[in-house]
Amino acid sequence: MAKVLFVACAAAAVGAVSALQFDLPASNTKCVAEVIGRDVLAIGKFMLEGVPDGSPSNVDVKVTSPALETEYQALSKNKGNFAFTAKTEGVHKMCFTNTNTREIRASIEFRVGVDAKDYSEVAKKEHLKPLELELRKLEDKAEEIYKEMSYQREREEQMRDTNESTNSRVLWFSVLSIVVLLGMGSWQIIYLRSFFKSSQLI
Repeated sequence: MAKVLFVACAAAAVGAVSALQFDLPASNTKCVAEVIGRDVLAIGKFMLEGVPDGSPSNVDVKVTSPALETEYQALSKNKGNFAFTAKTEGVHKMCFTNTNTREIRASIEFRVGVDAKDYSEVAKKEHLKPLELELRKLEDKAEEIYKEMSYQREREEQMRDTNESTNSRVLWFSVLSIVVLLGMGSWQIIYLRSFFKSSQLI
């Protein structure tokens, strides 16, 4: 059975870096999970210790989206790099399946949002000075925070609409229940009175 470790649940849109080392039990699957916002860039790399370069590791690595779409897959490799832009917001999983008869240690590094962007390339392309580059980073960070706040506001509005709709349904269900109970009670009284009259008990 796959075990899931939640590495960084606060990485919905704001830049974040996660680094982790863990042991892969023999003939088992272990997953790490991270919440990534919609349209957010994520890059990462993994390495398996004790496996010589070029030798099969017998460990399969797979990154999946909340919709169970495969974002990255590596079969029996001892290291690898991946990058993708999240299509949907939610928990993305990176699973390691160890088919060896021995335990293997794995290390991963995950970068999300601003931290996943290669600013050295940006500086070269746009000929930015160090101060200008820092200002660009701050600008991108502020933009991601704004997007996250907008997304959270949308989620809040959706939750409020859902709560209001649920409350309205509960209210109407309660009213309907009372009407049905009153109707049943009235019908029982009328039926019993007519029954007793026909039986000449009253």
